[in-house]
Amino acid sequence: MKPLLCVSALLASTTFLWADPSALLIANEDYSNLGSVRYGDSILGAERDLRRAGMVVEAFDDLSTVPLLTELNTWVQAAPKDELLVIALSGRFVNDGTQSWFLGTDARDPRLFSVAGMGVSVSSVLRVLADHPGQALLVLGEEGDDDRVGTYLSEGLGPIDPPQGVTVLSGVPFAVADSLQAFARSGGNVSDAVNAGRNVELSGFAPRVLSFGDQDGGSVAIQTPTQPTQPAANEQSEWARAKTQDTIFAYETYLNQFPNGANADRSKAMIKEIQTEPNRAVRLEEEGLGLSRDARREIQRDLSVLGYNTRGINGIFGRGSRAAVGNWQAASGMAKTGYLTADQIGRLDGQATRRVAELEAEAERKREIAARQDRAFWQETGAAGDETGYARI
Repeated sequence: MKPLLCVSALLASTTFLWADPSALLIANEDYSNLGSVRYGDSILGAERDLRRAGMVVEAFDDLSTVPLLTELNTWVQAAPKDELLVIALSGRFVNDGTQSWFLGTDARDPRLFSVAGMGVSVSSVLRVLADHPGQALLVLGEEGDDDRVGTYLSEGLGPIDPPQGVTVLSGVPFAVADSLQAFARSGGNVSDAVNAGRNVELSGFAPRVLSFGDQDGGSVAIQTPTQPTQPAANEQSEWARAKTQDTIFAYETYLNQFPNGANADRSKAMIKEIQTEPNRAVRLEEEGLGLSRDARREIQRDLSVLGYNTRGINGIFGRGSRAAVGNWQAASGMAKTGYLTADQIGRLDGQATRRVAELEAEAERKREIAARQDRAFWQETGAAGDETGYARI
């Protein structure tokens, strides 16, 4: 457990009580027994922006189960009653189709009846935020599927039904990290937050702005550094341009202008990723399609119909889904990339539709055969209504 920020607090008896809007960021990237989460710690990049927006922030990375529960319990008891609350959880989630759990980094072989002891229930977090209607934001950065979850569980988030007045943003870790930064820098603008992240989903309460101020509608001015090395607006404009272009040249341009900027480390990481990532062009082509979660679920169903195991139909394209796509591509005579083009999605859907029709026809044929056999048997046995026939039943 590594606290990343020493926050100011007022001591009341033995409990720390805060009077300002408060945020808790927990980023689990390095799991001991499960796969590491790509950019799992990205949300920690929003810490400084949230502080500048006037929030008290506590941030942690790589919490195992006991420290995870301890920090959540401590923060919940200390959080103010009448101020904006933000909770951001990034890492591995599992669900049983109804409930979802955020896993501690020591989770091992999650099973239906043991998973509750390996992390925190998302519904419990929502229950806490429900006490702050109109002043509650939950950010969930989820990783894709893993093959080390038990029967009746699926990797990723299950259905989320936020209580009244609670706003939820969900998506892959780096995307919700961008959303959280935009949320802080815009003074709580929810629309800006959604637009800043790729394929980030908004559910629950959807106001234009979640105020950083008090109940009377006052606002907290965003604090700026006393001696900025470059104008913050220019830096963010250049960073937004770099993310939009998503090229080595664009990230290097940002670094040349802002070598110590807030997103310098992210820029370097993106340059390295571009240089080493296979199938980058087709990945970007798929992302450009803007597939909704329902559309991804439909693709997973199509693959499953054709006999390719996606390890769940949850709308998350993780390792299981990517492997299934790649295997289907190879069997169909295409390059095995694991990413789909619009034409391939149409071809996949056509194959699945035909296969469903074949399965239905086969099932109907079997029903007809069974019915004929049943009628023939009845004719040989009970139709005559005599003792000889009944004796054969």
